[in-house]
Amino acid sequence: MNYQGTSDLIWQADIRVSTFASGLVLVQRGAMCRKTGSKRDELPVGDPMPAEYTPVIDGLFIFPAPQETRTPAYTTYDVSAYGRTRNTPLVTKQTKIVSSGSVTIGAATYQSVITAPGENQAGVITATEEVPIMLPASSPVLTISYRLADVATVHLYPSSWFAAQISRTNYGAWDEYLISWEVRIPTEIVIVV
Repeated sequence: MNYQGTSDLIWQADIRVSTFASGLVLVQRGAMCRKTGSKRDELPVGDPMPAEYTPVIDGLFIFPAPQETRTPAYTTYDVSAYGRTRNTPLVTKQTKIVSSGSVTIGAATYQSVITAPGENQAGVITATEEVPIMLPASSPVLTISYRLADVATVHLYPSSWFAAQISRTNYGAWDEYLISWEVRIPTEIVIVV
């Protein structure tokens, strides 16, 4: 750490940046002053923190309250602040196996696999915004594939999306959110051969 002998609060060059897939950014940085001149009141939660050399697009805001370390001559504050690298959600798509096994229809036994699409949307919004609920762009379709001897057949089974999980976590001025979309699985799927 570098201290310049003034009674002012001096921001240090020890910038530590952590980025997250949602677009959330955590920046940790030291600030220092003489022990006799407490500067805690200059670092309130929600105030901007200097953001040089960080990937944020619209500011860093202190959260939570800074940690404090004292030596006989100096007080050092470990300040954390959050920002965001983008204002659009990160969308990841996946496919999961709903079931696999064999199906007997009449005298024939088929090896079958049913798969369903899914989608996660993760982003960062201001703490006062509503979570943006956006249905996935594609129509949800279960894929039913089965095999008899060496012949494979695939059926597409239309379905509907539902939000299996919606979470929101506060980081001061910013909230990180996650929406997990899944396909509604019918209680009975009829395979027509």
